[in-house]
Amino acid sequence: MLSMLPSLYARCTSDRWDSIIAIHGLDGHREGTWIAANGILWLRDLLPADIPNVRILSYGYDADTRSWEYVSTQTIDQHADKSMKELSRERKSATRRPIIFIAHSLGGIILKQALVICHNQSLQSKGHLRDILVSTHGVLFFGTPHSGTKGAEFLQMFNRLFSVYMKATNNLLQHLQENSSKLEDIQRLYLSASEKLNTVRFYEEHPTPLIGDRREIIVPHYSATLIGDRQADQEVLHADHCQMVKFSGRTQSNYKAVLSYIKDWVEEAAVVVEEKWTVEEACRGS
Repeated sequence: MLSMLPSLYARCTSDRWDSIIAIHGLDGHREGTWIAANGILWLRDLLPADIPNVRILSYGYDADTRSWEYVSTQTIDQHADKSMKELSRERKSATRRPIIFIAHSLGGIILKQALVICHNQSLQSKGHLRDILVSTHGVLFFGTPHSGTKGAEFLQMFNRLFSVYMKATNNLLQHLQENSSKLEDIQRLYLSASEKLNTVRFYEEHPTPLIGDRREIIVPHYSATLIGDRQADQEVLHADHCQMVKFSGRTQSNYKAVLSYIKDWVEEAAVVVEEKWTVEEACRGS
């Protein structure tokens, strides 16, 4: 479900609102994923004051997805398709409003597949989904396993960690393995879809506490950043996989780093997106 975070709508005073859309990992929570230990939900409590006149929405998954008996590559595709259709309906009155996406962990895989779906919509169609890609200015990935993970032991550990939120099937874990054909296909198609997008990939510095005294890096640097990809910026966040999207205040260095990207993108988005629309209209009219 795509929804405005509480109390943010009234803070938007401009006729031109950029949209910032947050997507949590599979069966995270549209608010809980982003809340720090002190109760600060930075998307609600910090960002609107630091960047006025933006609409901040969070995409949350239906409670039924907590039953992972049905999770598969098909489910990933379905979530991607559903998220874009919901967003398209929400944007009917303002299809050219610039978009910045924020995606954590597996939510980044869904977002990539979603933008591929938008990219593949033909110019001859009504273009409702394609409109989303044209209006997208930037994407911030947080700990997204773009190229999967290495080793069965790591995957089982990943499953144990996230069992608090979901019951991941072996089928899903199979597609998270290093050199997964599913992830490779999504990435290959996404490279074409994202040619005109600003992208930053954040990776975790600290290992995440697991059972007992064990700690592990959940998404390794090589997977979170796609080494060799010159289209995207990359930056470390001084946190573990779960805490990298939880900011306790404005003075926190991680928040400052993330805010700097968003601020820059919001400032330039209107002009850049309008230029993209000029090109798009010419293509649709030809």
